[in-house]
Amino acid sequence: MMKLAERMINNFCSSISASNGHRWTTLSGLNDVGVRVTVPKPTDPGQPNGVVLSAATSLWLPVSPQTVFNFFKDERTRPQSKRSPTLQMAHIQGTVYLFFVQNNMLILQESCTDLSGSLVVYAPVDLPAINIAMSGEDPSYIPVLPSGFTISPDGRSDNSDSGASSSSNLQGATFLSSK
Repeated sequence: MMKLAERMINNFCSSISASNGHRWTTLSGLNDVGVRVTVPKPTDPGQPNGVVLSAATSLWLPVSPQTVFNFFKDERTRPQSKRSPTLQMAHIQGTVYLFFVQNNMLILQESCTDLSGSLVVYAPVDLPAINIAMSGEDPSYIPVLPSGFTISPDGRSDNSDSGASSSSNLQGATFLSSK
């Protein structure tokens, strides 16, 4: 399971990385919030056949990066989870979770955070594939199409020692969504 989660994180990071030679095209959006798209060439043997479109956008939120991270890592607060109730099936190594959604579909999720930022990445995986990973077999051919969020501090200092609680003294979070 840890190898599958590691591959999921690597696929997510490489799909949004500009250093892999991806040509990003910016689409105009509402309120000048640009959405960037690219069609990466899958190199991982576990990627499904066909075209995969990666899309990303970023925005600033007037809340702390930790608040944003806590919101997105909790499967119960994400909008799609409210339509399909989830049941936590496993918690592996502190950061990897496996959730049952419906019809033999599971969600593999890994989340991590440090001072440089946070990452919440998840992917649907079917029950037979999870059985392969759980039995210790090589998970490198299990199809994984990750989605996720990166959250980074905006660089502003947090003046919380002043005792004031207005939103103007909260460190903001820059939020990037992909795929």
